[in-house]
Amino acid sequence: MSCDKAGYALSYLRDTYPSLRVYSFDYHLNLGALKTFIDVNKVAPTFPSIVINGKATHGFTSLDDLEKDFPKGALATTTPKT
Repeated sequence: MSCDKAGYALSYLRDTYPSLRVYSFDYHLNLGALKTFIDVNKVAPTFPSIVINGKATHGFTSLDDLEKDFPKGALATTTPKT
């Protein structure tokens, strides 16, 4: 149930903040790059696990709490002009 809630929250954030990149992975896939990501970011097999700027968190409480984990300015509602 927590994974479903986290999935909905991440989908909402991705749809609301166009500059935000959200990637989801199956923890148990046998991929070298994924294993490296898990090791480098110290992602434990406690789900849902969310990594924001290299900091892994485990479990999900609320959208508000998730938004607080992002650095200031990361959740911009417009994309920067280049």
